[in-house]
Amino acid sequence: MTLIVLLLVLLVERVGLNSNSWQADRYVGWYTNKYANKVKDDDSLSLLFFILIPAIVVGVVLFVLDSRLLDFIVSLLVLGVCIGHYPIRNLYRQYLNAKERNDEEAMAILHQNLSNKNSPDDVNDTIGETLLWANFKFYAAPIFYYVVLGVPGVIFYTTLLFVTDEEKMEDHTSKLKTWLEWAFFVPARLVSLGFMFVGHFGSGLDAWLRLAGAVERPSREVLTEVAMAAEGQTKANDDSEQNPEQNLDRIHNAELMVRLAKRNMVLFLVVVALLTLYGQIV
Repeated sequence: MTLIVLLLVLLVERVGLNSNSWQADRYVGWYTNKYANKVKDDDSLSLLFFILIPAIVVGVVLFVLDSRLLDFIVSLLVLGVCIGHYPIRNLYRQYLNAKERNDEEAMAILHQNLSNKNSPDDVNDTIGETLLWANFKFYAAPIFYYVVLGVPGVIFYTTLLFVTDEEKMEDHTSKLKTWLEWAFFVPARLVSLGFMFVGHFGSGLDAWLRLAGAVERPSREVLTEVAMAAEGQTKANDDSEQNPEQNLDRIHNAELMVRLAKRNMVLFLVVVALLTLYGQIV
């Protein structure tokens, strides 16, 4: 059932789930506006409980009713909301249109809009790295949590992801970002592991072995550096070793990184299919 749900959602998501009703930030925003005042200041336990409540409620309901049909329907609905993010896809389409027009100013503005403005790390990121990280946050990570922890897992991850950016939670932003980084840790290492199999194995393996065990390195750095290595590219701080043509290709590497992410998603689905075939997941 897991594989069927994933395939159905991924097939429909790009063409039929673009309305606001299928955007997770709408529901997380409503939940935050209604219940954020219940979270006590400097109380990690109440904050964690606030993040967990939606996942716990849905998990308990599914457990009590114990219906495979209901599980299937709820999985479709929840993944339809939690996987993908239409605003990001729309900005990427606009970026590609600007690139076709060779509109450098529009491309720079769209890159800024695609980036997380609260993170200084985005300043030196290429457009490809920015898109790769967005693909991880809105596709790979929620799929990972669904496969490993089921519907409650993906609800927990999505709630944590969007609550972190809510204005009403700004007093807890530092703690939420720390928790979110913990949530990124395992899936980021596994996703980056896939990059070496669908890219240049030797370069990707060297980068992965160097970075995967580095607990102090942010998951974003691990993911993007392994991806760049797997595609034979260098990070921004290595520009001195490149000629202008190579540097321009690196800056405008959106399609390259998107293709890498798509190949990696196919690999992930193949792994899920094999695990299903051997009875490791339902």
